[in-house]
Amino acid sequence: MLIKVNSEIADLLSSAAPIPALHIAIARLLSSHADGLHVLIMEASLCRQIEGNSSYSAEDRATAKRIRNKYSEYGALPNLVESYIELVTEGLEPALAGKVWKVPFTWFAANPLHDTQIVCEDLNDISVLREAGVDSLTDRRLHAFRIRLSSSPGGGGNTHRVLEEVTRIRKQICICVVDSDRQSPHDTLGATASPCAAYQGPGIFAVQVTEGRTIENSIPWKLIDKVRPSLNPRPSEELAKIEQRTKTSTKYLNLKRGICGYELRKHSTNCQIYWRSALKASAADLVCCESSCGAPDIPQCKLRLHSGYGNSMLSDVGQWLADNRSSNRASHYLPSPNDSDWKRLGSAIASYGIGLPPRRI
Repeated sequence: MLIKVNSEIADLLSSAAPIPALHIAIARLLSSHADGLHVLIMEASLCRQIEGNSSYSAEDRATAKRIRNKYSEYGALPNLVESYIELVTEGLEPALAGKVWKVPFTWFAANPLHDTQIVCEDLNDISVLREAGVDSLTDRRLHAFRIRLSSSPGGGGNTHRVLEEVTRIRKQICICVVDSDRQSPHDTLGATASPCAAYQGPGIFAVQVTEGRTIENSIPWKLIDKVRPSLNPRPSEELAKIEQRTKTSTKYLNLKRGICGYELRKHSTNCQIYWRSALKASAADLVCCESSCGAPDIPQCKLRLHSGYGNSMLSDVGQWLADNRSSNRASHYLPSPNDSDWKRLGSAIASYGIGLPPRRI
């Protein structure tokens, strides 16, 4: 994550009486920058103070010099990320003010600084979202930076407990992304997303909930084309046609299994009304009883809006992204008609996970 040291810290550092906690905090921040786990921004005057202070290690002093030499490049970063940390002199716990986390230096002195944790429901979510963050850095032309994240899969309904452990117990910076599990615009958040979205901390963290049903629904349609190349029509064409007929239903489709009239039996009344309307708009010539589908099981149902892309869709997307890491990768699937949530989630991942290639002297 981006960490900016404000001018008040420089004043304290230059005071006659040394402050042990401040020395520990600065040393930890410098070490995290050298390891590439976070990006530290300090003005030239503060860097020079550290460079000339023999109480810091030779490695820390060299890191301060590199930060000073890069200030023209790093100085604009706060304007390019959704959120960042500002090291301050007052307070006991991190506090979010707009897009800025105000974190007292005593907090960093008391808590070891590790890389940012990403908490999701499973490892496939993590691998795909990490790449969305890479796309966000590329879009901002931040080619010198990397996504530096450690992963903590939550395991469905256990995700909010993992989020609490990471932030409250382990005191690590965290970005959490969960599926909304909303099956229609009328649904509330699902059992996994609801406690995560309501979590209040303490700690430095952000919780993002998918705009649509799952992370699969946030994947650009043209990217799905890449992992299902043999389908005719292409997924991007099929989903665009569904969206045109039903307006918002592609956000709430089960893209793994699809949806048909038979499955409406498992939906709430409001969802049944929504999906029956979507089904009729897309397949008006097919017959299905008004109250529920008369088919004995899913394969026999003739009223089908979407057949799905298989349970391996998300893992296939993650593998394709991992295998294609060229600087122009995103040009193969962006822009895409539905790319807004991909970009939103990627921007959050990039803000909390931005780091550097490790460079130790």
